[in-house]
Parts: sequence; structure tokens; C-alpha cells
Amino acid sequence: KKSSPEELLELAQSLGAENISRAKKQTLIFIILKAKAANNEEVIGDGTLDILQDGYG
Repeated sequence: KKSSPEELLELAQSLGAENISRAKKQTLIFIILKAKAANNEEVIGDGTLDILQDGYG
């Protein structure tokens, strides 16, 4: 879901994050995912994995 930085800030604060008023959007997302994982909530992600010629992705 595409959320605004303000929405992410509000969610992070509701999860107990502190001193995040100047955090970047990417940092807020990481903080939220980390808090959810710490609460044993399921975290699901998707994307594309590119396999390089050396066999690593």
C-alpha cells in the first residue's frame, strides 16, 4: 500500500517508536516492519529477484 510519510509516522508512533519526527520514509517503513516482527506479527513482502551470472541474486 502506498502510504504518505505522515501516515507512516502516525503508525510508527502508535507502535511505540520514539524520536522519529525527522525520519525518512524508508526508515519509517523499516521501523514499522521491525516492530511488527517483534510482536510476532506476520510480515509479508514481494518483489523480483534477479539472478546474476555468478549465480547470486
